[in-house]
Amino acid sequence: MYYLNTFDFNTKKLIGNLIDISIEGAMIFSENPITCDEKIKLHIELPAGFLDGNCLDVEAEMVRNIRDINADYHNIGFRFINLDSRSQEVIESLIHYYVF
Repeated sequence: MYYLNTFDFNTKKLIGNLIDISIEGAMIFSENPITCDEKIKLHIELPAGFLDGNCLDVEAEMVRNIRDINADYHNIGFRFINLDSRSQEVIESLIHYYVF
C-alpha cells in the first residue's frame, strides 16, 4: 500500500498520510492530532506520473479526529467542500487506481 503525503496547503506542514478517499472526503493517518475549527485546504501529493499533475489541492473541513488502534497515531476525517470537476476526476482515478 502506498500512502500519499498530505499537507496543509497554507502552512506547508505535513498533516499525515492519505489512507482512504471518496468523492465526499478523506481519511488521514497522522502521528499528531490537529486542531482545525474551520476550513482547511489540503495539498495531497499524487503518485509520480499520475494523470496530468503532481498534486490535488482541495478545500475540506475536519469532521473527526480520533486515536487509532495504535495509540501513537490519529485518524483524521475530512469532508470535501466545493469540489471542482478536475478534483472529482482525480479522486475517481485514485479510487480506481488503488482498488482495482
